[in-house]
Amino acid sequence: MDALWTLILFLLSLFGLGSPQGPTTPAPTTPPPQAVRPLASADALAVNLEDGGDRVLRTADGRRVLLRGANVNALVDHGGARDTVQVAAADGVQARALGFNVIRLAVSWSKVAPQPGTLDQAYLGEIRDTAKVFADQGIYVLLDMHQDRYAAGLGPSGDESDGAPAWAALTDGASTASGSGNHPYYGTAASRQAAKSFFENREVAGRTLQDHYAQAVLAVTRAGQQLGPAFAGIELWNEPVDPWATDAYATDTFSASKVWPLYRRLIGTLRGGGYAGPIWFEPHTARTWTDDDRAAARFSDDGQLVYGPHIYTDVYGGLGSGTYAKLRTSFDNAASEARKYGAALVPTELPGASGGSWEPYRQYELDQLDRLGIGGMVWVWKQAPGSDYGWGVLRADGSLRGDSQIARDYGRPRVLAHATTVVDQRYENGVLTVSTRGAGNLDLWDGAAFAASEPATGVAGRVTIDGQAPAAADLTSWRAAARLGTGGWGGGRQLRLRIPDGDHVIRLQP
Repeated sequence: MDALWTLILFLLSLFGLGSPQGPTTPAPTTPPPQAVRPLASADALAVNLEDGGDRVLRTADGRRVLLRGANVNALVDHGGARDTVQVAAADGVQARALGFNVIRLAVSWSKVAPQPGTLDQAYLGEIRDTAKVFADQGIYVLLDMHQDRYAAGLGPSGDESDGAPAWAALTDGASTASGSGNHPYYGTAASRQAAKSFFENREVAGRTLQDHYAQAVLAVTRAGQQLGPAFAGIELWNEPVDPWATDAYATDTFSASKVWPLYRRLIGTLRGGGYAGPIWFEPHTARTWTDDDRAAARFSDDGQLVYGPHIYTDVYGGLGSGTYAKLRTSFDNAASEARKYGAALVPTELPGASGGSWEPYRQYELDQLDRLGIGGMVWVWKQAPGSDYGWGVLRADGSLRGDSQIARDYGRPRVLAHATTVVDQRYENGVLTVSTRGAGNLDLWDGAAFAASEPATGVAGRVTIDGQAPAAADLTSWRAAARLGTGGWGGGRQLRLRIPDGDHVIRLQP
């Protein structure tokens, strides 16, 4: 391009239409953006114990990472009862264009091990390839051993159920009729008994159910390790629910007697299998209703644990005048619980509920993530038209939802990572304000912009440090943009600022 411009200027000068030096143009205030920033060895995640006693996720080069993104359910096996939206190359580009830096990819034990002692290498390859769609865009991937109501096929097709293979569902002939479970979660006696059999650790084909499961978890983890530094870790079990107790507010004996022994067994299998990275876990799912895990306690001395509660405050009981206070308390409780567990905190499911009162609810929830300086993941990325209950970030075709601001909210300006100390961050009236202390890099997202053509910057594309534009040498940017269906574009920029020593205020604004 430089040679072509030189030739044009030379020809113009021959006809007296220009000078060899060309017109004078002002120096750009920011350097031009680069392409995708691939995750390198310096970006590999590990749990770090901070001076104050909290644990956080940091990269190998010392940056604290705030993971924000969505759950992807494309690989979940519902036994044919529900459809999912399969992942294509566009999904990785679209997720990056919204500023996401993590995807929680749900997988099913039923597909990993269709028969006792047999691992489906094709499905494990599908896990790897699906995860790679996002990893190739510089997005971390958490692999989630997903289940709902223990297994598919143990109740009416309308139930959202998935997880264990049929051979691991020991129902003892219990009924699959709706309501036969006499339980608020396990809707049939069959699903309730199958869950009991698993947590009692009964035997199938000469091995305990939990030993079978541990080998499946290890196989999925090894598929994730093929992603290199983009692998954020493995989540041991989605939403453990006590199949014996029916009162969420009763004293929790399930965690210490059943869940934590399972977790310790799985951690031992993973560490014995050579995996040294982050291991994610959830509390007893009664917390979804109570907003408080009162049983929280250190169940393992492993130093690489991440606590991933699902925060659904008032989602199932209905919003009320006290919802926001309860929501703030739920987040504060989660931070306290993480300390008790000796784990980093990243909520792995937040509600994608949309419309009406759910719009400000979502924004307040994101404010709590900013206040605590933590990440979080929304359920769910996309929903198939026949199984769409209005929680998707984007529609199945990748277009924006006309009934919700969910993509704009989750794509809003925020802190991605920081080596400098972030004292405070808040997003108000379209402006992100970050207060820092000490020298180090600060990684920001300038907010997803949406337009008919490809956006050049995000919605808050003007960056200042203490009211002044940063020097070009102190700012690096990576541009992200994607077509969203057929109706337009979304995109923004990842920014890396080199912050000098001292106290500073950084702003991203329109």
